[in-house]
Amino acid sequence: MRGMPRPSPKLDGDRPDDWRESALCKDEDPELWFPLGHISPSALYQAEQAKSICYACSVRFECLEDVLNSGDSFGIRAGFDEQERLKTHPDTLRRLASETQADDGPNRVVGRLAESCA
Repeated sequence: MRGMPRPSPKLDGDRPDDWRESALCKDEDPELWFPLGHISPSALYQAEQAKSICYACSVRFECLEDVLNSGDSFGIRAGFDEQERLKTHPDTLRRLASETQADDGPNRVVGRLAESCA
């Protein structure tokens, strides 16, 4: 079973490195953030479930900063999968993470992502 990467010592100078204690994903099965395959209906559903948890999380921005700083390229982090993180400029990801609301579904966020890349 894969675990989440270790947090960076300090992320922005204002929040301690224990931001993960506030993460909604901390009590979830870590495998949820690592769907097998990218196009099967079950993998798409699993990714949608994981992203929905991310969208409602109060430390989503800290998670995104951690993944951008660590270079981690696996799994869903901060509501973005590997392909979305690789194809999108980090500043765009930061803006989208800060704008996303808990009631935003994956389709709405993917739509914003597509608009940002156009």
